[in-house]
Formats: sequence, C-alpha cells, structure tokens
Amino acid sequence: MEYIFKHFKHLSRDLYIYIIPSINVLLNCYLFLLEPKIQNIIQAQFISFYQNTGSLIVIALIIVVCFIIGHISMAVSEILIVRSRIDKCIKCICFNEFPKNDNNEEVELVTFEERDKYDYFVERDSALYLFRWNLASTFLLLIIISFFLTKSFQLMGIYFVLFIAVYFLSLKSEKTFINRRQQLYNNIKKGTSALND
Repeated sequence: MEYIFKHFKHLSRDLYIYIIPSINVLLNCYLFLLEPKIQNIIQAQFISFYQNTGSLIVIALIIVVCFIIGHISMAVSEILIVRSRIDKCIKCICFNEFPKNDNNEEVELVTFEERDKYDYFVERDSALYLFRWNLASTFLLLIIISFFLTKSFQLMGIYFVLFIAVYFLSLKSEKTFINRRQQLYNNIKKGTSALND
C-alpha cells in the first residue's frame, strides 16, 4: 500500500506540474493561434480518432502530449530565463536577498515521524513553485508560437503580461519553499519540532 501511495504521489505531482499547465498551450493554440480552416481539420480528425479508438486512448494520448509539451515549455524557460542569467538578475533586483537553493542535507535528516510535516509544508511549496514556474513557461512558449503563427503583437502582449504575473508568483513560491526547507533543517539540528504553520 505504501508503495502504491508513493508512486501515486509522484504521478499526481507530474500531473500537477507538467500536464495541467500544458493544457493552457493546447487550448490557446486551438482557440486563438490557428486559422479556422486548420481548426476544422483538427476537430474532424479528433472526432474520427475518438470514434475509432475510444475515450481511454484519446485521454491517454492527450496526457502524453501534454506531458511532452510541459517538458518543452520548461526547457524553453531554462534556456531563455535561467541559462541567460535573467532569472538571477530579476531575483537580485526584485528580491533584496533571495535565499540560495543549495542545501540538500535537510532531506536526509527528516525522520519518519516528521515526514508528514515535511510533505505538507515543504513538498507542497515545492509543487506549487514548479507548477507556477511551468505555467509561466507555457505563456513564454505561447509568445514564441504566436510570433511564428500570427505575428499578432496584441496577443503576444497579453501572453507577456500573463507570463510576468505568473513568473513573479513562481518566484514568491520558490522563496517560500527554500525558506521552509531551511527552517526545517535548522529546527531538526536544534532538536526542536520540524515546522510550524
């Protein structure tokens, strides 16, 4: 049972972080970025495929496609935002002292009794940070896609504003996540209770 729960937790985490934000890309591409003629073709092909294969295969295919898109969007942000040091500059400018995410020792110190608190306080913030980061990444990917498909600067501007808004939310979540990890680590070293809400 513990084995099943552990793997279910990882699957639900992947669903939350990668697949749900990727639905944003699929819907926006279909509704706003594709021409009506292409929309009709996709709709006809989708209905035909659904009738020939069944709902479970269609759902599985959508999940796989969204999972791939989720990794692509995160890779795009990694290249354009993180590797270019833009991420680091924004953290320095907008957050005076952004905590470093380089301390992994506390995970080894979490005992079985403290695991529930760790999962609730730390893993929750980690998942929320990664969800918001990937959601912001999908808007960045939509900016690139809309540039090549529509050249609509109005649509690109909307995606850019949404990207900035969600990106700053992700930074706030990341900061909370790192601080909670550090708090957990310090409290365990002191021998006190792990975390307080």
